[in-house]
Amino acid sequence: MAQVNPNAQWKYSSVHDLLVACVGTNFGEQPEDNIDEIRKDRERVGNALRYALGLKSGDSVADIGSGCGFVTRSIVPHVAHVWCIDISPDFLDYCRQELADFPNVSFCNAGYAAFTGVDASTLDACYSTAVFIHFNYYDYVYYLREINRVLKIGGKFLFDFLNSD
Repeated sequence: MAQVNPNAQWKYSSVHDLLVACVGTNFGEQPEDNIDEIRKDRERVGNALRYALGLKSGDSVADIGSGCGFVTRSIVPHVAHVWCIDISPDFLDYCRQELADFPNVSFCNAGYAAFTGVDASTLDACYSTAVFIHFNYYDYVYYLREINRVLKIGGKFLFDFLNSD
């Protein structure tokens, strides 16, 4: 049985709590002390996504559920534009800091299956890691419809759908 998010508002009182929510304790009990290790690990994920999606320098892409921006960090230098989309203002605040050196990033505080500010048919690709594990069946339907709205015809979407068990 899937677990319900104990923090349904995705709000955090500390960077420590935010990082634990984003990466767990895979990088130690104090992930804030291991940011370089986290970046290196997430860079591998980002590189695999770039390859799998066939991303090119002129592409506009979206990271749906961007979290802290660690995966995006390895993708943004290789594409024209990245949208970081997340329902958590706290994650987006961290993400803005993480990606402050990159001028080709926009941020979207998403509503439920609504990527406000992202125009229809403007993205070449979207990706999402460790996000759909939080969804029930209807969430999948609504989010896939919204992703279809923002993707260009022929655009690609890559996501994982592991469950919390």
